[in-house]
Amino acid sequence: MVIYAGIDEAGYGPLLGPLAIAATAFPLHEAASRVPDLWARLPSIVARERRAARGRITIADSKRLKGARGSARPLAALERGVLAFLGPPVPPTDAALLERVGAGLPPLPWYADPVPLPVDGDAGLLGIDAARTHLACLRELAGAPVLLAELIDAGEFNDRVARTDNKSEAVFAAVIRLVERIRRRWPEAELRIVCDRQGGRRDHRRELAWAIEDASIRVLSEGDRMSAYRVETPHACPLQIAFLTEAEDAHLPVALASMTAKYLRELAMTRLNRFFTARQPALQPTAGYVEDGRRFLADITPLLRTLAVDPEVLVRSR
Repeated sequence: MVIYAGIDEAGYGPLLGPLAIAATAFPLHEAASRVPDLWARLPSIVARERRAARGRITIADSKRLKGARGSARPLAALERGVLAFLGPPVPPTDAALLERVGAGLPPLPWYADPVPLPVDGDAGLLGIDAARTHLACLRELAGAPVLLAELIDAGEFNDRVARTDNKSEAVFAAVIRLVERIRRRWPEAELRIVCDRQGGRRDHRRELAWAIEDASIRVLSEGDRMSAYRVETPHACPLQIAFLTEAEDAHLPVALASMTAKYLRELAMTRLNRFFTARQPALQPTAGYVEDGRRFLADITPLLRTLAVDPEVLVRSR
């Protein structure tokens, strides 16, 4: 059996809210030398583009699927894809969703109240989507997919970056933790993992050798668009991992990971915005990105003093 997995993140650059890293893993029967096109393998369920979906679930880069803030049902497309591949039953709250993907938020007051799900969809229809998707994966693949995630909030993010003096190392460490979670779930399967590559770095061999204990690493390719490696360890099946620019356009598991990470981050920001707007009703919500995040922080500065909030646990240092 081969596990075909994708990893992507959302929230690398914002000032507020968590960095979300997600992985989606699909079990396959064949030990194929080339990974399959899952859009083609699941044609009755998924589509690459919203305009060609015709009722099917669109799986694509999250940036193309999330609606603008203030638009009607901005999370509808993300929500439908994530909850369909999560499988039944549809979780009643984001807390239940976080539990199923193995992620969590810190015990801070602005994250205390769960968000009821679904946010922008119909629970009954989403339940049908989840059941149909689950059955299609059982029929066409070697089993149902698994969605995993990790959320790194501002306080933890600041600590990690302070220790390494490098934002990308904090993300890479989270990627490897997700890889290890996949390996533990399928200890006897060979893994084919594709990660969306951020920036222009081509050489990941040293990072892999540092992160994976007792690893023997062979470079398969290192180029402008993709770097790929075969990793072998004494007590686990080998894995192949590739870092690819615009990976979500070529690999459905990466596109779904992008959607999952973005959806989880948006739910966390919903909690944060509800907390502060409940205490300051005229306050405009924020997506947390730098320019608007600064506006939001300026607006809530008196409230933060009243609540005795340490900025280190709310605001990223870089």
